[in-house]
Amino acid sequence: MTMFSKKKETKEHPIRFFSKDKMKTNTKKKVKDRKLIHRLYGLIALIVFICVIAAAVIFTYSSKVEEASQSLDQSARFQQQFSDLVTELNTTSIKYYQLVSSGYDKNAAEDAESSISNARVIFDELNQTIHEDSPLHNYFVNLDTAIADYRSIYDENFTSIFVGDEQNRIAMRVTPVIERNLQVIENVNSRIVEQLALDREAVSEEMESALQTSSVVIMVALVMLIIVPLISLTLFASSLKHGVRYVMDRIKHYHEGDLTFTQGQSRHDEFGLIDLRLSEMGERLDQLMKRSQMVAAEVIDVVKTTATQSNKQMQGMEDIEQMMQTFNEEMEKQADSTGTISATTEEVSASAEEIQTSMHHMNTRLQEVKTISNDGKDLMTALESTMHALSTQTHSTKQRIDSIESKLDHITSFIQGIDDIADQTNLLAINASIEAAKAGKEGRTFAVVADEIRKLSQGTNTFSDQTKEVLASLLEEVEAVVKTFETFEVQTNQSLDQTKQSTALFETIAVDNSRLTQEQSEINQSVEQINVAIEDVASSVTELANGATGLQEKIKEVTNIIEDQAKRQQALTTNVNSLESTAGRLVE
Repeated sequence: MTMFSKKKETKEHPIRFFSKDKMKTNTKKKVKDRKLIHRLYGLIALIVFICVIAAAVIFTYSSKVEEASQSLDQSARFQQQFSDLVTELNTTSIKYYQLVSSGYDKNAAEDAESSISNARVIFDELNQTIHEDSPLHNYFVNLDTAIADYRSIYDENFTSIFVGDEQNRIAMRVTPVIERNLQVIENVNSRIVEQLALDREAVSEEMESALQTSSVVIMVALVMLIIVPLISLTLFASSLKHGVRYVMDRIKHYHEGDLTFTQGQSRHDEFGLIDLRLSEMGERLDQLMKRSQMVAAEVIDVVKTTATQSNKQMQGMEDIEQMMQTFNEEMEKQADSTGTISATTEEVSASAEEIQTSMHHMNTRLQEVKTISNDGKDLMTALESTMHALSTQTHSTKQRIDSIESKLDHITSFIQGIDDIADQTNLLAINASIEAAKAGKEGRTFAVVADEIRKLSQGTNTFSDQTKEVLASLLEEVEAVVKTFETFEVQTNQSLDQTKQSTALFETIAVDNSRLTQEQSEINQSVEQINVAIEDVASSVTELANGATGLQEKIKEVTNIIEDQAKRQQALTTNVNSLESTAGRLVE
């Protein structure tokens, strides 16, 4: 099969590559379908939202319980202060009775004045905490009147010494007021104590209700905090696991040499995009390998044809060399004996004709070799362009693999975010355990829930570690693919260098053929001169002898030229063999 028929087959069966616009359109369409990162963002947002809601609910109902507890504390403090107020008023009454019954006593008077002052201070503090619409307001009005009466009694009667009748008059004025105030204090005390008991009971019921409601709501919130993230993480882990298997299945088939592998189902997330890029890469590599094999086969055919022509040319050169040796011997005989000039002239004429015929045949062969060399040069130039395109596409594919490795690192950072959320959940569980320990018996249920949250956090950490191991394995596979493409790129560059060398060899062959053509032209001129010399032999023996001598010299030059041509032809044969070996390595 000739080189021209090979070119025709190449045109009839072109290699089809995917257009860049079509690839960009498919890539944009797939990018719109990516959902894995969005799912991860949604999962993180959902977990954070549930944590915030649970914390808000727990804080709200804890605040209600705290408010009820503060109300109880305020009621207890109020009751304690009111008890102190009643004690001070009773102490004042006792001191007043002592003064009107036993006579003036400075210490008793000072104690009475101190008690009434303390009672006024306590009363003012309590009165500030009571609203006008409170049921206790009217009672405190009576207490205010009693304190004012006691102060008035002290200011009017016990600020100076009294004895005798003055003591009796003071006793008659003071005793009814003291008895009335004691009765008022007793009535107010009983009513206020009763009211405080009712208020404390209501607050206790409110606190108990708040505790029960808080326990139920906190339990529900914590259950949601456990179940929703657990289900979400399980679904995300399942999707991630299937995605990794999806990509690893294609990588496995590529590793086994199946570049035409097709997935049974499609995905619309990042793993689907990775599989799409790997699929496009596999198709391009398969097409490039097929085209490389076709080009290598064409190069081998051209090299074989060139080798055949070179061998024929070498055989022709050997024939010419033998012929020129014979012709030289004949010319020496002609120089030795002028008596055989005629016969020698005829032989020289015949030999010249044979030489001219051989030269014409050799010139035709050289033209064929020149044509083949030029075609080989054009073919090697096209092969060099193809190897350049193959090297560029290999480098582009390597960059895409590097982009896939970057995206896997991005997914690893997302998994690190899940670890951070798990750590925060664990910290929340620890804080909940501390709060449950502070709550004592009532916080046992809360402590159990906190333990469950801690277990969930530990399970999340375990899942994150397993996911990291899977991603690490995937990264190793991707790195292996990258190394494979780097090796392929190096081999492609080596093939490109060898193609350049082959192009240089064809250029050398073309230059040598040009020189051979020029030398053939010179040989033809020499043969024409021989023919002219033979015609001049008939006119003059002297001229014939001189012409024979000149012809012998020309024959020596022709012999030297033929020897040089044989050496060049031998070098051409060696170069053709080297080109054939290079083409064979290209096929391999």
